[in-house]
Amino acid sequence: MQWTKKGERPPKKFKVQKSASKLMATIFWDSESVLLIDYLPKGTTMNGQYYANLLAQAREAVVQKRRGKLSRGVLFLQDNASVHTAQVSRQALKDTGFSEIDHPPYSPDLAPSDYFLFSNLKKELRGRRFVDDNQMKMAVESHFDCKEKEYFLGEPVSSTTGYLLKKPPREEDPHYYQERRFTALLGFDGPRSAIHSTTGSPP
Repeated sequence: MQWTKKGERPPKKFKVQKSASKLMATIFWDSESVLLIDYLPKGTTMNGQYYANLLAQAREAVVQKRRGKLSRGVLFLQDNASVHTAQVSRQALKDTGFSEIDHPPYSPDLAPSDYFLFSNLKKELRGRRFVDDNQMKMAVESHFDCKEKEYFLGEPVSSTTGYLLKKPPREEDPHYYQERRFTALLGFDGPRSAIHSTTGSPP
């Protein structure tokens, strides 16, 4: 209650607008498109068991969206976060049949999820306001749905995407050996698919 002088109108009360809160998303993607997006439910902790369940879902996504590639072998890249190295997660990854790629610490050239996928997503969503979580999720999924396959290879499909990921370099290029191990993760080396996993906050 607020006291007012006689004859004065009480101050207007403004309704609090409902808005989107911070989302935590885990994205599995390869050189063709996003395979799976999971949004961590409110009040839920990302732990080894939760991530283990996501790995099983990622495998099913490969079966459904990349028919035949699972039998040829799938390379899998993730960082060394504690949920990824937990025993239950390690066993779940083994059960998927994916072949994990070594992720050395402090290797930005081997972190396409951080320095490409999430970086570009945040640039596009920065400054936008969302009325609720569902609207934010729709914006995230729309961002990826409208991208051509070339986008996930890092090719310059527009003036806003940049050149972070590159096509396979030639042997005479002085950066050949450094870039070759990076492009191998994108599926350029042989018939095996490469899948990346990352967790972060979209906006």
